Amino acid sequence: MFKDTVFHLNIYESATEVAAAIQKHLDSGTAARMLCCYQGGLAELYALSTIVLADYLYVGEDDYSFDDRCATIKVGGLLGREYERVIVDARSGVSARALGVCGGLVAKGGVLLLCLPSTERMSVLTEEVKRFAIIAGDFTQSLFERRLFELISNYIPLFRPAVINFEKDQSLVVKSIVSAASGRAKRPLVLTADRGRGKSYALGLAIVELLQLRPKLNIALTAMRRTALDAVYLAMALHHIDASRVRYLPVDVVVAESIAEVDVLFVDEAAAIPVPQLAYIAERYTRVIFSSTTHGYEGSGRGFTQRFFKVLDKLRPQWRRLTMTAPIRWAHGDPLEAFISDALLLGAEPHDREVIGLIDSSRLLFKELSAEQLTTDETLLTQFFGLLVGAHYQTTPDDLRMLLDSTAIRRFALFAGDSIVAVCLLAVEGGGSAAIDCEQVWQGRRRTRGQLAVQQLIASYRLYEAASLRSYRVMRIAVHYDYQGQGIGQQLLAAVENQARLNSVDFVSSVFGVNDELISFWQSAGYQSVKLGFKRDNASGEHSVIVLRCLTREGNVLLKEAREQFLRALPHWLTEPFRFLAPELVARLLYVGEAEQLDAYIVDSAKAYAQASNSYDNCSPALYSLALHAFVIGVDLPEVAVRILALKLMQRRSWNDVVSVLGCCGQKGAEAELKAAICLCLDAVATDNIGED
Repeated sequence: MFKDTVFHLNIYESATEVAAAIQKHLDSGTAARMLCCYQGGLAELYALSTIVLADYLYVGEDDYSFDDRCATIKVGGLLGREYERVIVDARSGVSARALGVCGGLVAKGGVLLLCLPSTERMSVLTEEVKRFAIIAGDFTQSLFERRLFELISNYIPLFRPAVINFEKDQSLVVKSIVSAASGRAKRPLVLTADRGRGKSYALGLAIVELLQLRPKLNIALTAMRRTALDAVYLAMALHHIDASRVRYLPVDVVVAESIAEVDVLFVDEAAAIPVPQLAYIAERYTRVIFSSTTHGYEGSGRGFTQRFFKVLDKLRPQWRRLTMTAPIRWAHGDPLEAFISDALLLGAEPHDREVIGLIDSSRLLFKELSAEQLTTDETLLTQFFGLLVGAHYQTTPDDLRMLLDSTAIRRFALFAGDSIVAVCLLAVEGGGSAAIDCEQVWQGRRRTRGQLAVQQLIASYRLYEAASLRSYRVMRIAVHYDYQGQGIGQQLLAAVENQARLNSVDFVSSVFGVNDELISFWQSAGYQSVKLGFKRDNASGEHSVIVLRCLTREGNVLLKEAREQFLRALPHWLTEPFRFLAPELVARLLYVGEAEQLDAYIVDSAKAYAQASNSYDNCSPALYSLALHAFVIGVDLPEVAVRILALKLMQRRSWNDVVSVLGCCGQKGAEAELKAAICLCLDAVATDNIGED
């Protein structure tokens, strides 16, 4: 019969006391992992290393001679490894991410020793706070660390040992993977689990079984980091399967080339891979096993799963999901796992639909919430952060610090009774909120944290006035998953804009990874695109776009200038950095609503190509002008017309590329589609007042 154990999380100030507590835990033989908190000098503690601190992994910046040590910012590279004892040196500020990662490194029955800063140091603006929080004006206290201290002081977890047959759970998972990998094609399997459940090891066991059944099977593995596959290769090695029998392919190779000879592709830690790339993999490879962490210590992938599952529903409606629940690397009900989850809100969720019920949007209550309110009301904080986690691609523990410690952001929410159904985070930019050296920014020599949209306007278009105008940047906006598509996001945005007008804000901006759904949302709210990032975002795999909406005359002058410069440059950019931008986005970004009249020569040249026998090369300048005009005024075109006009005329793709993307029957088929699209554009502008030659 197992005995329940209660753990009191004391904060020790004596090195001798903390050493005794650790030794007592190790001597007990319990399967539970222990969190021990120490608020004193590390030198005194290190002096006892020969007694109790031997064989520790030290995570921090001080120069102590531990055998294993790792800088705080590099600790993510250790994920997947195990240590019996880990020290997290947080005396200069608690790194949310490092705390989460280290919680996943401690082995069953092991110890995590957290060296905390003094209470007085919470009022100091440390580098850790500055790295993730947006600060303006006076900084009084780290509310993130205050909440952590209060949680430690009041946390009394109960460890109730239970007999969990994780081997049976793992066996069922392996069986399902083998079945999916050897069954019908185009039916991907998605394996999800919290960290510590052994999903990567299960992938390795499945590969072993597949190779035993079919020795000539061509299996490939991919992940953003090869080290993420260590557990997969370990399972293979323990069952005497040579690693060379399974190829590792970097993600960019998997996406760039559809490897025909790959029979089964395993994709581990899929949440770290942009959804567009995963969609490509799901579409191009016949048998794929996706695996990903949901509530991982390095951050949540729940926003990822919601987005990716939507894509799979469309591309591969017969896909299956499998979930591992039983922990393997530590005991079921482990107190350290529970504490880390609570401290970093890894399992944060908004209220569910059964609690909220039906919503009358006219009765939703708009409120601004302070960081203090969120810190002192755990239910409110859990709902707010849970909405952010569910709506965005990847949310990390550092985002929790940003939410609580930033003094230059504002936090808004829509309430249905006591339940939050939508949230919005705003960063205050320009208007003297930060010292911006415009000339240095324009020359590419300096950046000011927390001024993302303003700096881009200065760096891209030399619009120095953006620094003096007062603006709000929408950092994040999220609507409860069960109430999306009801106009609640637009309602929240309108309320935020009204609040901005009351505060004499000149314009509101936002920066996000652009896709057709998001740009449609912002355009329908009256926002206009003014800048597109040249590089794709590492997390979303999408180009970042800046959108603006002016609220004052001065804001309108800025928007007009930025928009004109953007539209002047975009047609050129489409032939180089944005040559592979989705055609639908090309049309969205070029839309203005009105344009100068077309010259009669352009129309006649387009007719000579589309309705007669003049050549494409001879008429292409006029065709380009007509297509640009159609996109700018927003001609309602079918999808195939939009795609071929964008691909061939805006992005100047080769005929071979166009044929490949659209699936046409050679260049002749592609030209037929182009001529049909040109005729639709001609019909749309036929009633325009065409200019004279």
